[in-house]
Amino acid sequence: MIKFFRHIRKSLLMENKKSKPALPAGRYLKYAIGEIVLVVIGILIALQINIWNQEKNNEEKVIKILQQVQKDLLNDLQEGQYFSDWWQRDDKMLTQFFKGTKPAQYFKDNFSEFSRIGLATYRFTQNKQGYNRLNEQIDIVSSKYNDVLDKLSRLYNERSSFLLSNQIAFNNLVQEYRIYLHDNFDWMENYRSNSAEWSDVKFNYFYTSKKHRRQLGKHRAFFDRYDSQVSAFKDQSLLCYLVIRDIINDTSEFPEIIKSYGLEYSQNNMEDFLGNYGSESDSIVRNFMEIKYNVLFWSKPNQRELFSEGLILREYGKDSLGFVMSNVFPMKFVRDSTNKVTGFIGYNINDSDKSIKVIKLDE
Repeated sequence: MIKFFRHIRKSLLMENKKSKPALPAGRYLKYAIGEIVLVVIGILIALQINIWNQEKNNEEKVIKILQQVQKDLLNDLQEGQYFSDWWQRDDKMLTQFFKGTKPAQYFKDNFSEFSRIGLATYRFTQNKQGYNRLNEQIDIVSSKYNDVLDKLSRLYNERSSFLLSNQIAFNNLVQEYRIYLHDNFDWMENYRSNSAEWSDVKFNYFYTSKKHRRQLGKHRAFFDRYDSQVSAFKDQSLLCYLVIRDIINDTSEFPEIIKSYGLEYSQNNMEDFLGNYGSESDSIVRNFMEIKYNVLFWSKPNQRELFSEGLILREYGKDSLGFVMSNVFPMKFVRDSTNKVTGFIGYNINDSDKSIKVIKLDE
């Protein structure tokens, strides 16, 4: 590059020499100034190239760290799903117990699972290695990642604190009850033993004791709150995963845990559902459906939720969507004679009388 500029400078000097002879001192001064300019230009170009190379290296480093964060998020989603599945099994057995839909023999045959409810603690451990590395390298992260950083901060700091506080409250409830049992019942010393000497005594307590029944009621209430925090954590983790995937242009196939959330929309055209939705009675926009990070979101106008910018929607089937972290309220969309979506019926699977009709409003 410098040789190129020198060639131009030399040509200009030769032209000046032919057209208007200059004094030797004048020619030397022009030559010296030209050399200085060339050196400055060369230094500036070298500095800029160095900056570009450094930015490229920083970008590659940040992307690798974000890929580690993605892996951590996937592990957290797996752990959270295991937790949710575990609680669903326990909750089902508790429902059978409280409603009396199963005979005593059923709980005796499944005593190991039945007696564990109310006595087992749980610890949800986040994978934060990638996020910690990101914070350590925060000086090289460009401003284009501000949205990702904001969402990750909410997940790993604010959301985690809620999750931890609920976890502590739940585990304290369990520990206090275990201490009570140890202080009042000899069989608790051999709680895990299958000895016939204690089996009937233990079963009679867990199945007939009013105190244990009340304890299971408290256990269920605490666990419901804990489970709602885990679901919110999973929802935010999924959002962060999708945001990172979008900004680093990750076009790879969804991992299995992500596929399980029904985000491929293979049976529907996402564009059909976009728009404003509200009540037929007042035509006020209550929600709107949009596409962000290549998935569908159910959002509110001027939404200011602390941990979410909308709810991610999953596909259940043709013209059927629902919320990713809850299967309680699926949406069945309705079309007119021109095949245009005009609204949906929202069904509460726990109470069929609570279905609602939502219309799609004109733009």
